[in-house]
Amino acid sequence: FLRAPRSGTREGRRRALLNNTKPNSAVVLEQVAAMLERDYGVVDVTMFSKPSFAVPVDEKLLTEITEQCDVALAGVGD
Repeated sequence: FLRAPRSGTREGRRRALLNNTKPNSAVVLEQVAAMLERDYGVVDVTMFSKPSFAVPVDEKLLTEITEQCDVALAGVGD
């Protein structure tokens, strides 16, 4: 797979957290958001959710994430 290009800085980057809606996914991502804020001073984090973990991210949501954010992290639970 290809890695996304690195910006070289964390400042000014908008982050997306994608909840796949499995049990505990939101809990894990909320902790990640808190860690990013506490450890790195990150305050611009937007949480997105898929309608179901059983389906891929739909194009509309993917477009919304890529238009609003520079970095995305998908979380899983269970």
